[in-house]
Amino acid sequence: MKIPLSILTLMSVSLFLGVSLAKATPIGPVYPPPGGVTFSTSGAASAGDAGGKNFIFSGFNSSAYSDLYWGLSSPTSAAAGFDGSVSNFTFDQVLGSTAIWKATSNWFDPANSTNYNVTVNMDITLNGGAFWVTAGSLGLDPNLGVLANLSFVPSGPFFNTFNIKFVGQGPPGSGLGSNTALNSFEGQTNSSFNGGFYYDPPASSSVPDSGSTLLLLIPAILGLCGMRRAKASLRS
Repeated sequence: MKIPLSILTLMSVSLFLGVSLAKATPIGPVYPPPGGVTFSTSGAASAGDAGGKNFIFSGFNSSAYSDLYWGLSSPTSAAAGFDGSVSNFTFDQVLGSTAIWKATSNWFDPANSTNYNVTVNMDITLNGGAFWVTAGSLGLDPNLGVLANLSFVPSGPFFNTFNIKFVGQGPPGSGLGSNTALNSFEGQTNSSFNGGFYYDPPASSSVPDSGSTLLLLIPAILGLCGMRRAKASLRS
């Protein structure tokens, strides 16, 4: 069966647009992000202390990327524990601007000589306008949980602060509250965190976007269809 040229053209355009609209998986993790960044900290000395630790990023260069995200550098890059060893965190949920990861660890309470299996939270709270997106929706490992979307941040001294806090859920009978700083638990507490940036390269100004491409191709499509109709009328 012979397929009309106009249909073949439309099929080719559809395939072309499908490819051009597909977005590549962000590159990363990297540090610093493309274009550089200024980094500082504030708050407690450790994320395991009361109040947590603030990670402050400023001076992003938005011309060096089209999209920018920040979060765990790998699904196993954050961990905590009470007994000298550590357990990796697993993403749990987002509540407002705070993303929560959970882990469990054994803890010996010297006050009553009792062993407990304690749940530990890693809470990361965004300040400065960034918002959470799921890693899986970006084509990244869904076990990362969520990433902070920094794509809108302009060049200049704009900053974003991420407060990272490790808290243990004090078990009944231990005398500790439900959100007690990790380092307030007696024993050999340990915690670690390693973050990184993920990015999409800047769009090339020499390559038209899919919308522009479609507008350029529509006259050609219509012209081909018109030629096809003209030839058909000549034969009739």
